Amino acid sequence: MTGIRRCGKSSLLDLYHEHLLQEGVLPENIIHMNLEPLRYSELKPLQSINDNYEKIILSMDRSFIQSYEGIRSINLIDWLIA
Repeated sequence: MTGIRRCGKSSLLDLYHEHLLQEGVLPENIIHMNLEPLRYSELKPLQSINDNYEKIILSMDRSFIQSYEGIRSINLIDWLIA
């Protein structure tokens, strides 16, 4: 299933998971995986901050995403030099 972020894809799949269980499908025959990286779940507290405030993460990890739902990631070294 594809779609834009936060449009209800996971909720729909959760409902279908429950439907399969109600129809008698054994839990061991259902694969339910959350493919969202742990890093995104670590950002949830920042997402709850009012959007009137800039949200920035300083990180040493250059492979970290640059922007995620209004949260900017800046490499610490680049930030110190700028």
